[in-house]
Amino acid sequence: TVKGIQIRPLNSVDVSAVGLLNVSNGGFGSKLWDGSRFSFIEKLLSKHNDSTKSYTMRQLLRRVLLTGGGPPNGSKGSAFMIARLNALKAMGELNSALKLLSAIPAENRELIFRKYETEMHFIMGKPELACSIASDEVVRLKDPFWQKARIYCQILAGELSRAELGISLLQEEGNKSSDFLILSESIINGEPRLPDVLKRLGHLELAMIKMA
Repeated sequence: TVKGIQIRPLNSVDVSAVGLLNVSNGGFGSKLWDGSRFSFIEKLLSKHNDSTKSYTMRQLLRRVLLTGGGPPNGSKGSAFMIARLNALKAMGELNSALKLLSAIPAENRELIFRKYETEMHFIMGKPELACSIASDEVVRLKDPFWQKARIYCQILAGELSRAELGISLLQEEGNKSSDFLILSESIINGEPRLPDVLKRLGHLELAMIKMA
C-alpha cells in the first residue's frame, strides 16, 4: 500500500511527437510513422513538399504534417519537428506552422523554434510580435540573425542611428557585402537598392512576391 505523497519527475516531452491533429479532428493515427525511416521521410519532405500542384494532395500533406504521434525510426531530438516545420514553410502554410510551434511547451522550445517563429511573424506582416522575440534573444546570444532582426526592428521604429550602429558592428564581423546590409543601408539612406539576386526581376514580379 502506497502511503503519503510521492514526488517523481515527469517524463520529458518528445517535441517531434507534438501535433495539432489526430483521428478525431481530421488527422491520422498516432502510429502514422511506425515502420518508417527518418532519413527516407526527411528526403521525401525536402524534395516534394513545395512541388505538389494538386490542392487535394497539398491538403493531405498538410494533415500528415500536423498529425501528432511518434516520429519515424532514426529521428533524434527535435529533428523530425524541424523537418515538418520546414515542409510547412515551403508549402506556404505559415499559419499552420505557427500553430504547430505554439503547441510545443515553452520550456521545450529550442532556439531554432524561436527563430522560425520570428521569421514567420516578419513574413506575415506582424513585426511587433517578431520584434518582441528578437529583443529578448539578441541580448542573450551573439547570433547574426538576431542582430539583423534587431536592426530591422530599429529601422521600422525610426531609430536609424541605432540601426546604423548595428550595421557597423555587422560589417566589422566580415559581413560587408551581404544582401541584408545592402538593403538596410540603402533604406536608411532613402535610396532602397535591390540586391543582385533580385535585380533581374521586374516591378510586376516584385509586386507579386509582395502579394505572395
